[in-house]
Amino acid sequence: MLSRAVRTPAARNPGLALGAVIGQSALEGRDKLTILADASLSAFAGWIEQIVAESSGKNGKGILPVPLEPIGDPGDYGDDRLFVYLRQTGELDNEITALKRAGHPVIESPISNLYDVGAEMYRWEIATAVACSILGVNAFDQPNVQESKDNTNKLLDMLLGKKRASDRKNWLEKNGDKAEVV
Repeated sequence: MLSRAVRTPAARNPGLALGAVIGQSALEGRDKLTILADASLSAFAGWIEQIVAESSGKNGKGILPVPLEPIGDPGDYGDDRLFVYLRQTGELDNEITALKRAGHPVIESPISNLYDVGAEMYRWEIATAVACSILGVNAFDQPNVQESKDNTNKLLDMLLGKKRASDRKNWLEKNGDKAEVV
């Protein structure tokens, strides 16, 4: 995947192409990215959910990833969906065919072995940055992540009376499951 990405013109670059489709689809109202996966790839669907949601969901914009939703009847879905199928064994082929026949856009990502997941991760990182750029969102700005860290540290300071970091760690190891914020 990396060698193809480096030597391929931008229009045929796998990460750029995927990101362009996702971003443009979201601009046109298909802002729900439904991630379907064969059982062997289900954990990867959760990773895609996390990177897409965290990177794109800012400033009232974003792409809503919907991972591993049970596949319904094609008529149950509106025009707000873009489907991605992480395919290894083909266990969802019949359902995917039905979605395509009903006119739903489906991107298939064939993954022949688990080592290909690393290449797909690289592709999805690029694709997410591209999709966010198309939406006008900075994929690398994570203001709520720092805010959450700061708030957690404030709570810990209140609970522990400004103890050293090592004391905090010891306290959390002993009391973490029992900690309550009132």
